[in-house]
Amino acid sequence: MYKAGRYLYVVFMCQQAVEKTLKAILAFQGKEIKPIHHLSKLAELAGILSELNDEPLALIENCSY
Repeated sequence: MYKAGRYLYVVFMCQQAVEKTLKAILAFQGKEIKPIHHLSKLAELAGILSELNDEPLALIENCSY
């Protein structure tokens, strides 16, 4: 996809992968998985938001839809 120039699709799929990973962490922790897509909120619910440094935090803030 990247080589084909489908950059928006690549970014969307990356966002989806991060979202699914965060929801897997929530499931592993036995927490409720809410039907939300905001990455920083999911990271907060998983208890890992405070562990992120500025760069990943800025990325997930700007990558949520």
